[in-house]
Amino acid sequence: MENHIENYFSGYCGLPNHLSVGAAVMRNGKVCCHYFAEKAGYKDFYILMRETIDPGETIEQTLERGLAEEFNIKAKLVDFLGSIQSRYSDQNRGIEKTTIYFLCEYLEDLKSPRNTHDAEGDSEIKWREPQELFQKMKEQSQRIKREDAYESKIVEKLFK
Repeated sequence: MENHIENYFSGYCGLPNHLSVGAAVMRNGKVCCHYFAEKAGYKDFYILMRETIDPGETIEQTLERGLAEEFNIKAKLVDFLGSIQSRYSDQNRGIEKTTIYFLCEYLEDLKSPRNTHDAEGDSEIKWREPQELFQKMKEQSQRIKREDAYESKIVEKLFK
């Protein structure tokens, strides 16, 4: 659904709450992530897959769609990893975002192209060791001071 005004999960209708599904996809001991050398004033920036739920869509459907659009992969849901709650401003309005994260196992690459209209469509896809990604995310959270990028606590669960 491209019109966010109609999506009550996106924080634009009624109450300013946003609900997303996130994924830590594992393959050969490494985690799939977005990497931005520079984006919106941030440098050396890593994030996991996060996709807003569309009305009528299940969590599993959102996860599958997000993995296809953002990483161009298919993965199997393995376990629930936890959630992160954050706050940000959008169009001078405070939004409270909750992202629920799942551990997934990589299955295959998809033949369709990534969604370049998605906010993460211009990222470089990287596979990183969980400890390395944890360290990079921890450092970036101290640098950029953006609550929705504090995903190191999710990645940390992958090697504990």
